Amino acid sequence: MVVQKASLDDVAIVDDPIIHNRKALRFRISRDEDFSSVANGYPRAEVSFSSPLRFETASRYVVKWQSFIPVSFTPDSRQSVVIMQIHQGGCCSGPPPIMLTIRGERYEFAERSSRISVRERQISPTTDDIEKWVSWTLEYTPDPGGTFARTVLLKDGVEVYSSFGLANAYDDSQSSYLKIGLYKAGWKTESSGPDRIEILLGDMSICQETMPAKEVRSATSRR
Repeated sequence: MVVQKASLDDVAIVDDPIIHNRKALRFRISRDEDFSSVANGYPRAEVSFSSPLRFETASRYVVKWQSFIPVSFTPDSRQSVVIMQIHQGGCCSGPPPIMLTIRGERYEFAERSSRISVRERQISPTTDDIEKWVSWTLEYTPDPGGTFARTVLLKDGVEVYSSFGLANAYDDSQSSYLKIGLYKAGWKTESSGPDRIEILLGDMSICQETMPAKEVRSATSRR
């Protein structure tokens, strides 16, 4: 794992506020911090899983994780904060193909590719989830051509976004990887929202299933 943080306690293991004898990962950023030492110098506190697993074309993935919004969380309607992303390319290579954010009092999910700049959808209000754990499941089959692409997001077991056969990765052939935490790019230059942001992340798992060779050949021949 690669940890990006400006201050020592911006990413920390803490006691779970709800479940006894369990730990959680706390992410915290403050506007007055010096972020010059983190990737691209933008406000972030993240954990990057770039080495354990890369999301590759012709493989199916199921990513599960939990998020917790504390009562101190203050909405910002002008600028979103990224809490999960599948990033493709180098650390500063542009918007991720898959991204879950909070804007104002709602979650937003975005999907990008080289063919379509962005597909976005507002999900449920974050106000319903203050001080409780939310379980997320992302079913993801990346394909820059779109032939066998699949993106499905579930929140507490209920489907909140889906796309099938639509390009959901970039054409640069670089494999992508998971990042979780907090990222708020324009926070320093466009003063809005709170001066401090904090969330917790709980249990997480990533499962990979390689597509059968026959299915891959069939999908490739239809492009």
